[in-house]
Amino acid sequence: MNSSCSCPGFLCNCQKMYVAPRTLVMTSMPTEKQQTVVQVVKALGGFSIVDRVCESTTHVVSGGHRRTLNILLGIARGCWILSFEWILWCLEQRQWIPEEPYELSDQFPAAQFSYPVKADKTQLFF
Repeated sequence: MNSSCSCPGFLCNCQKMYVAPRTLVMTSMPTEKQQTVVQVVKALGGFSIVDRVCESTTHVVSGGHRRTLNILLGIARGCWILSFEWILWCLEQRQWIPEEPYELSDQFPAAQFSYPVKADKTQLFF
């Protein structure tokens, strides 16, 4: 286990030699959508998937509009709070695409006020 990671979670890849610098969290998502997210992350790289927002989390992908603990922690940390459609379009484009059109700022208005924090985080474009 990587001692610098505080990510608890069954999907955390911290035991591997290389850990992606960003983590992604899924919330309010049925199993079939979770499987899609896992497949896209495996195909495109750039993320580890964890079950709770932690220091390295940059993106929270929601399968619904419930105000979960991960949504609230993601907003507080300045993470992107995104709809599942972002994942589908990334799959379609075969690359990580800009997050802005998929941010759930209508459902979670506080998400739009964390842009200064987001600007400090490295974008996903390789």
